[in-house]
Amino acid sequence: MPELPEVEIVARGLASRLAGRRIVAVDLFKLGGYGGLDAREVRARLVGRRVNAVRRAGKRLVVALDGPEDLVFHFKLWGVLLWRITAVEPDRLTALVWRLDGGATLEFRELQLSTLDFVARDATVAVATDPLTMPATSITAALNGRGAVRALLSDQDRFPGLGNLYALEILFRAGVDPRRKGTDLSDRERGAIADLIRKTMREAIRRGGYPPFLDLDGKAGTFPLRVYDRGGQPCAVCGAPIMTARIAGRPGFWCARCQPEPAAKGR
Repeated sequence: MPELPEVEIVARGLASRLAGRRIVAVDLFKLGGYGGLDAREVRARLVGRRVNAVRRAGKRLVVALDGPEDLVFHFKLWGVLLWRITAVEPDRLTALVWRLDGGATLEFRELQLSTLDFVARDATVAVATDPLTMPATSITAALNGRGAVRALLSDQDRFPGLGNLYALEILFRAGVDPRRKGTDLSDRERGAIADLIRKTMREAIRRGGYPPFLDLDGKAGTFPLRVYDRGGQPCAVCGAPIMTARIAGRPGFWCARCQPEPAAKGR
């Protein structure tokens, strides 16, 4: 599932390419998740509209249109947005194509449970905080919860945009077992996690997200996954097998040697 870095990459790319352009035609091949609208209604509400701006809100992409509505796109399980200078023949993975003034197109592909909804401007999704800009004190306070620290990190009310994948990667870098309770963390550990949230997110953005995520030009991300989905494989740092278990209902991955339980640290 695309998380904060991947959505931020798309938002930044579209902010520089899509803003100021007008949608002149819409080709809709697979309808589903468009707020219950049929193809005719989707075209009627998009064609002729100018895009004023594009931004990210948590894991959502917000496209500000001229008029009273914004368009909010949520990748959910998966999705690929591709920017085309010239039109490309759609295939079975193409869900939606925006044709823009000047000849460029924006193609929505491989949408898995993705949603695209028209939202009144005054009700557009907003987030009070963002992991990229949250002060360290706010992060450490949000980590002081009774749940497993992995679950706290992927709680959208605490850290909008973070999900299971990056939560596990951040905790690996911090050397913290993802099953530990937030209330059991030391001040030093909370501070280390706060620092690594920002560093990890910025690195992931710089490296184009994690593979196989594709940016607007179809380039795959290169952010290295050290634990996520690597259960049973050797740790890239110490060689011990990556452990796996359900943590708060989600798949969890960690290295027992690099992320020891508190008792193993003599606490």
